[in-house]
Amino acid sequence: MFKVTFVVSNAIAGEPVDLTPDFTANGSGTDPTVSAGAESVTVISYTDKNQVFNDMPWTVAWLGNNNGDNLLEDNEKAEITVWLLNRAYAVAIGTAGSIVLQATEGGMTSASTLLTTNDEFTIEMKPPSGAVLNIQCTTPSQFDTVMDLN
Repeated sequence: MFKVTFVVSNAIAGEPVDLTPDFTANGSGTDPTVSAGAESVTVISYTDKNQVFNDMPWTVAWLGNNNGDNLLEDNEKAEITVWLLNRAYAVAIGTAGSIVLQATEGGMTSASTLLTTNDEFTIEMKPPSGAVLNIQCTTPSQFDTVMDLN
């Protein structure tokens, strides 16, 4: 597993949350791409039994209502994608379904640090003000290409 996606919305009458990302995604296969001049104030961290990353690359896609700014406001939903790769390697599937790391743009430094089955992890989203969102998950005992980890 090399990225995690979740949807956030603002609490009723809550303060707007700045979701200006440092990265963008366009499906080109080299995602995420650094956003020129953008500076994120919301920090997303990741922890599992092997590693801690205090400032993960993440991208945002707006769902439904959106007034065109990067503030998450009432009646808006944002899909956040946290890219677990450190952009030094890319993940490929080798023979017999094995994981192979290729030295390009994207990837963790060791195949042993990628999430596999039954792994616990935590993602923490810290806006500049307001409540911190903690997402704690355990990966399933079997992976499909796309999975809902609810």
